[in-house]
Amino acid sequence: MIGQEIGNYQIVSRLGHGAMGEVFLGRHKYLLRKVAIKTIFTEGVDTHVLRTLRQRFGQEGYVQSQLRHDHIVQVEDFIVQEEAYYLVLEYMPGYIRPGNVVIRSVADELQIEARPIPSPRALSLFKQILQALDYAHNKEFDIRGKPHTGIIHRDIKPANFLFADQATVKLGDFGIVKVSGLGAGTRTGFNPGTYAYMSPEAREGKLLDARSDVYSLGASLYEMLIEQTAFAMSGVRHLPPMIGGMEAPWVRKLRAEAPEMVADFILRALQEHPDDRFPSVSQMLTELERVEMLLATEGSEIYPVALSERVPGSEGPAVRRQRERSKSEPDTYADTRPASEVVPKRLEIPPAPAPAEPPPTRLEIQSPPAPAEPPPTRLESSPPPARVESEKPAPAPPTPAERLRVVIQKINLPWALAGVAVVVAALIVHDRFIPPPPPPVLSTQVAV
Repeated sequence: MIGQEIGNYQIVSRLGHGAMGEVFLGRHKYLLRKVAIKTIFTEGVDTHVLRTLRQRFGQEGYVQSQLRHDHIVQVEDFIVQEEAYYLVLEYMPGYIRPGNVVIRSVADELQIEARPIPSPRALSLFKQILQALDYAHNKEFDIRGKPHTGIIHRDIKPANFLFADQATVKLGDFGIVKVSGLGAGTRTGFNPGTYAYMSPEAREGKLLDARSDVYSLGASLYEMLIEQTAFAMSGVRHLPPMIGGMEAPWVRKLRAEAPEMVADFILRALQEHPDDRFPSVSQMLTELERVEMLLATEGSEIYPVALSERVPGSEGPAVRRQRERSKSEPDTYADTRPASEVVPKRLEIPPAPAPAEPPPTRLEIQSPPAPAEPPPTRLESSPPPARVESEKPAPAPPTPAERLRVVIQKINLPWALAGVAVVVAALIVHDRFIPPPPPPVLSTQVAV
């Protein structure tokens, strides 16, 4: 399809594909604006199945076009051309990491970075998705002239958290969305979605409500902080709907530096029974904002106190029992023993280790300690008083004669003799060649 024109758009390249269709990068022929163009597979598909796929595809376009939110991928157009359906979406460019690698979703970041997302960043991105889904769960729709309130996304996962830039994500892929009050659009006893993030009732094919998305949200945040799904084990698709009676490992057992309040927040979202979870995404968002406020108040990302101890009534008994089991059991996956067999025991937070002594300097290593006098006390650090020398009196200052003698001793003998010779010669010349001065005239002689 590269180079093909779809309405006013030209296909530039392929961005990705899924089980039911493909997504292409397109450009508006006149506005030169980039878009994402989604289509469904039609070749070799049974006529009845194709009709169902087109009906669901049209519902996806309509529902998503009604959701105008900063953190939901926007619908630009819906085109039917030559019996093919095309959904034109807002283009999500992602961001480029070192090495010129494009990160388009949170799942890409987890896979390429090969490490968990730092807690502050994970909570910031997750909060944006909560805001988007809270809006969608309370949005009013007019379906065939009848009002309906809210949707169930049914495919919440990090791969659908798409990056507009490095700090902004938007919720996408409303392909299996269910409008509250309408039929599921799927056969009885089956709910589509990604198994690793599906709620227990979705895996059993039961009737779903907003709490099913709450479970998927908890599973997504779990993966963002741990870098593995809550039930990362082989053959997960073949396990019973309740994952063999097992529970997801407590976050802090796999990542000790994760805030305990966040770990308890995820634990409540991942409860097997819907009544033990957050009742709505709206309350989930409120609790997350409260957790962020408490963490900011403590001035640190890590605060080793459970959310229930800071916010009374923030969890039920099932959450408390599961947290205590997960803390006390050494195995990776906790069994589901009756509460009567579990001895509730709070995890004792060990005291902070004493700061290690600084290593000795190089001089202390090379030279062993000498048996010197004990170190001076603090009092001796001040200047000591002047001591009186009683052994001998202080020497008297030298006389001028002694100073001259010292000077003469420092001069070489030849130079001393030469100086004496010069003095004697000067006296002789003075006596021989310079006449004596005339005698003075007395005042008595002038009077005569």
